[in-house]
Amino acid sequence: LRVKLELVEDDVETTELQLRLAAAHEELRSVDEALDLYLDVFARRAGNQPALMALARYAEDLSYSERVSPVLVEFYSATGAWGELIELYQVRREMCSDPQEQSEFSARIALIYQDRLRQFDDAIGAMADAWKRAPERDAYREALTDIVERQEAWEVLAGVYEDVLPEVFDPERIKDLRVRLAELYRGRLGQMVEAEENLREALRQDEQDASIFDQL
Repeated sequence: LRVKLELVEDDVETTELQLRLAAAHEELRSVDEALDLYLDVFARRAGNQPALMALARYAEDLSYSERVSPVLVEFYSATGAWGELIELYQVRREMCSDPQEQSEFSARIALIYQDRLRQFDDAIGAMADAWKRAPERDAYREALTDIVERQEAWEVLAGVYEDVLPEVFDPERIKDLRVRLAELYRGRLGQMVEAEENLREALRQDEQDASIFDQL
């Protein structure tokens, strides 16, 4: 196959031979050589199904995912294959152990649901997941609030706040989130008891904050 590949000039035949040679390398467990061939085929003939299927398979392997994923992200984005891109990000998220990286993948998924698929309930779920994994990231909280406002899913947002707060340990940040949650309970949900409870929790973080006293 190598000799034929060196002699052939027709692109279609070259592609066929490369795919056959890649499969042979896989049988011999020469994975790096196989992957090189699949990537070369895909670079010349984007969308080639055997190469695409092989790259998607390698994207699920921790050893090769970082090398393969950028190629797939570019292809899926260019072709509008949003479901496949979401699946890829989900796989990458489960592979990594760093909560910050995990949250970034969840946020990317949320933006696809919001901007590309217009599936706002799924966008809320994904952005909520991003914020839960990285409670200190205000950008995720703000993005989540924006999507929630579109859907008026205020109870969902309150639930996410309740999930996030036990993971926050900075007193100033706890105070800020408790006040925001109290405003949400009072202004959006009309739940005055829950609003007062959160204001009192906020006050425990800073007993000198007169603005909280004013709201009680």
